[in-house]
Amino acid sequence: MDLLFKNGTAGIYCDGTYLDHCCPTITFNIISNTTSGISCIWSSPIIVNNTITNNTSEGVFCYASFSATIDYNYIFYNAGVGIVCDLSSPHIIDNAIIGNMGGISCWNSSPVIEGTLTASNIGAGIELFDSYATIDSCTISNNGGHGIYIDAIFSMSPHINYSNITNNSGYGVLYAASEVVVDAEYNWWGDPSGPGGVGPGVGDEVSAFVDYEPWLTNPIGIEEQKSMSNTFTSLQITPNPFHDKVSVKFDSRNNAQSTEIKIYDISGRVIKQFNQSLVYQISWDGRDNSGKPVPSGIYFLKFEADGYKETRKVMLVR
Repeated sequence: MDLLFKNGTAGIYCDGTYLDHCCPTITFNIISNTTSGISCIWSSPIIVNNTITNNTSEGVFCYASFSATIDYNYIFYNAGVGIVCDLSSPHIIDNAIIGNMGGISCWNSSPVIEGTLTASNIGAGIELFDSYATIDSCTISNNGGHGIYIDAIFSMSPHINYSNITNNSGYGVLYAASEVVVDAEYNWWGDPSGPGGVGPGVGDEVSAFVDYEPWLTNPIGIEEQKSMSNTFTSLQITPNPFHDKVSVKFDSRNNAQSTEIKIYDISGRVIKQFNQSLVYQISWDGRDNSGKPVPSGIYFLKFEADGYKETRKVMLVR
């Protein structure tokens, strides 16, 4: 059985979405004030482009969902963990998981987690219990527990690479067992000196049995820099995600006379606009045109100058 929930605007309320033994596609819904936002048992769900917020339990729960796809969702302020996987092998890609009881919790699972932000959660950013995981190009920051907590694993080492792991209250990566060495190379730990703990630096700490060398000396953006036209040689948006201010820098080969930068929320509404002349750097402090702070979330920055246009994603974490 295939079930399709699409283009929802009022959300899926009451007991959330409970789908058993099926292959649901759940897209473009606002799911709020339910119990578990989405629960899938023995199924292969495709959960894409939903806003899942203020539910009384998990944002997304998958049990025995071996080919689940959980992409491009905004999972905010749920009373449980943002995403819980048990006996599952989900692909978790380009999600924003902010302000929940925890970010992602996996039990007896083998998730692939890419391009995902887990930030400002009450507990850990990512927890792995008897699970193997590939974690790549993620940002795991400002969580109230550990950035990544790893309990016992059976044979294969988790891979944690090319991610920003910063400002977590506990360890950046804590491995609570010693069966294998965790591959945590090529990450940014919040300081060019590298990770603290058993590491030599002052960044987020790592525990024993975590291979942190080599590490990155600069943070990685959520998206790779795109090749520019003949007019522009670079467009840099840093830091991304940001907490207080984000800086937008650009270089012009042909000395562009004016630029226009607009910032949109996820509904497509312009919340901030900059019009600049002969200025190649602006900063945004997370306030709208009326000076009011906007909430944590994903925003879109549209850059225009001399006929060149580009839209980039930025993440604000309060």
